Amino acid sequence: MKAPRERPRRRAPGPRGLSFEEFRRLAGRIVDEIPPRLCRDLNGGFVALPGEKRDGDLLVLGEYVWDDLAGRRVVLYYGSFAALLGGRPRGAWEREIRKTVRHELRHHLESLAGVDDLVQEDMRFLAGCAKVPRDGAGKARGIRKSEDLVSRVTRSDRGYLPSDVFRA
Repeated sequence: MKAPRERPRRRAPGPRGLSFEEFRRLAGRIVDEIPPRLCRDLNGGFVALPGEKRDGDLLVLGEYVWDDLAGRRVVLYYGSFAALLGGRPRGAWEREIRKTVRHELRHHLESLAGVDDLVQEDMRFLAGCAKVPRDGAGKARGIRKSEDLVSRVTRSDRGYLPSDVFRA
């Protein structure tokens, strides 16, 4: 008589959810789904960095960077995803990575087309974030949902560069 086959146990996420290596593999799989023609002139590709990036009390998940030296690239900040998602299931990480990659790719495509519609949308949303209620320590309250994805605009030699951020 054969013993019943045990189901393999799913690895419970650690306190930081996915490891940096798991994050890189998952992000790479998501990027591989993008048709190559949409990545035209994205000569720096997609880069995953281990650190967290903040802008005040905003977490920067990713940014589209365009400069004369390194060209055009999308940077994803693992530490920011970990701070936002913590030990949430892999599916939540995958959804956020996919949304961030698509958002940054849209910035890239709009920059090639010479339009800034997404930057304008992000600016309007950021203006609304300035009106968010704050606690006694000055931190924004209650903004952690996916629909709160916004972009920050920074100045470079070639124009304005957007990046995804979340309220911490």
